[in-house]
Amino acid sequence: MTKVVNYYINVCAPREQPERNYSGCSLFVKKINFYGQWKVAVEKMSDIGYRIKCIRKEMKLNQSQFAKSIRISQGNLSEIEMGNSNPSAETLIAIRVEYDINLNWLLTGFETEDGITYADDVEKKLVKVYRELNDYDKKEIIEMIELKKRLRASLLS
Repeated sequence: MTKVVNYYINVCAPREQPERNYSGCSLFVKKINFYGQWKVAVEKMSDIGYRIKCIRKEMKLNQSQFAKSIRISQGNLSEIEMGNSNPSAETLIAIRVEYDINLNWLLTGFETEDGITYADDVEKKLVKVYRELNDYDKKEIIEMIELKKRLRASLLS
């Protein structure tokens, strides 16, 4: 069963330093319960240009000021914000460095604690537990997974 909950939030630009205040952009958010797993989809935030515009507005800068701070032209910034072009790697790095923005959020629209986007909470937990194991146990887990895959493949064939 799928359940959708729609709501607005007023959040922008997650930062590496959580004590900073987020503000500036109203976003339409869909929270979807898909067979027991909640997924969050943010309508406008799928566009990197919109996220860059949110950062600029949060900093209360016009396009010329923001463009100068990240070393691109105002025209280039305008094209990025409208979604007509994508920012270069140098531009993304400049935004990350100059404004202390979570790079994963800037690229994907999803904020993570460790910079990695996981498929779901199960995968995140699996990686967390795996990292806590010693080398011998890690190798044993990999062998068990490979064995399970071989068994499943033999059952299906």
